Amino acid sequence: MRAMKRFLAHALSTCLGLAIATSAVAGGYMRSGGETFVGVGLKLDYNDSFFDKSGERQHGGCDSGWSMPLFVDHGLSYYTNVFASTSVRYKDCPGDKAWSLSDSEVGLRRRVDPLSNDWVWEASLFVPTSRLGAMRSSDAAAWGYNLGLHWRDRPDPYVLDDTRDPLAGHWDAGFGVRGWAKHLPLEGWAYVTYSRPLGLTNWALGHRAWTFSATLDWRQSLTRTHATAPAVDAHDQFHLLDLRVSFEYPLSRFERFGLSFSQSLLGENRDDSSGITVRYGKTFR
Repeated sequence: MRAMKRFLAHALSTCLGLAIATSAVAGGYMRSGGETFVGVGLKLDYNDSFFDKSGERQHGGCDSGWSMPLFVDHGLSYYTNVFASTSVRYKDCPGDKAWSLSDSEVGLRRRVDPLSNDWVWEASLFVPTSRLGAMRSSDAAAWGYNLGLHWRDRPDPYVLDDTRDPLAGHWDAGFGVRGWAKHLPLEGWAYVTYSRPLGLTNWALGHRAWTFSATLDWRQSLTRTHATAPAVDAHDQFHLLDLRVSFEYPLSRFERFGLSFSQSLLGENRDDSSGITVRYGKTFR
């Protein structure tokens, strides 16, 4: 029973962590009408550990788990994008070896200013698809919602300036709230990302280059429902700060390969989400 509780708590953290990561990676990027992006990844946890209620990192007693996040983003028009995400996971705990499907997310994204890419808002719904399996893959297993606002520091596409530096760095940031229909805390989230090309990509000359990015991702419970004895209780207050370092390489004009290293820097009452992720994405037009 104890192993089962640890498994469920870990799965919930992984599910929410993937949802946040997906939002952070997608950010405020708006796709053109008729354009579709499909992404798939494979994440391997460094180990099984968690932050207890005192903020100390503890070992959870399970083997390192892995997950396969799936993400689809489609441009309905220049003004509106729709997206969906889910993940398949495997966890090996004493007495519990299980494949599971996470809760899924579906939503839409629009420009705050129709003629600008600076600010984008999004709204999404969490669907409890984890109920479909024999073993529930999250303690939430409930309907939920997400509201967010993203900011992107990019040149205005309507201002033609030949002096732009193609190797310049850029900032992205976002914040929002997440809530549930069940007995779970309201959650706030925020992130900031710095990215820059490590070289020039010029298809005419056959040049390709990696892009580097670093993200700080913060999650915080905004309400506290109750306090109980377990070291990790999904219904209690929590916080988590993650650092993610990523490298992305263009395989072709419409295909990209990525490699990410994530590390949970500090937390309380939350599972450590540290791990390495490889991902592949393709854009269809």
